[in-house]
Amino acid sequence: MGGVSRPVEIDEVARHLAEFGDRALLVSVGDDQRPHVVTVVIEAVDGRLATRVGGRTSANVSARPGVTLTWPAPPGGEYVLLVDGTAELAGDPADGGGAVTIRAEHAILHRLAGLAEPGPSCVTL
Repeated sequence: MGGVSRPVEIDEVARHLAEFGDRALLVSVGDDQRPHVVTVVIEAVDGRLATRVGGRTSANVSARPGVTLTWPAPPGGEYVLLVDGTAELAGDPADGGGAVTIRAEHAILHRLAGLAEPGPSCVTL
């Protein structure tokens, strides 16, 4: 997961959710240090991103809270949205999953590879 360049304003990320939608991929890290990727529904709540996850993701977040969220480019779009953050589990991971909030720490729009027109490769939010 990427380093923090500056604090991310959740309003800036939330503004992009209108374009990219509420469905994202959440990447956490398992005990074997391999990425674990799941689809989640995200919403901006009280200055954080919020979602619900299953048992394996809950256990990963409990042990290693660094996560990455990715949104594919919308139809005709040139950029994907990437957000690195710290996740916090609400409840016990032994209960099989639950609510997670994510403090966004770094966010960029990353340009799709192979586009014919030139443009900035990354736009920091």
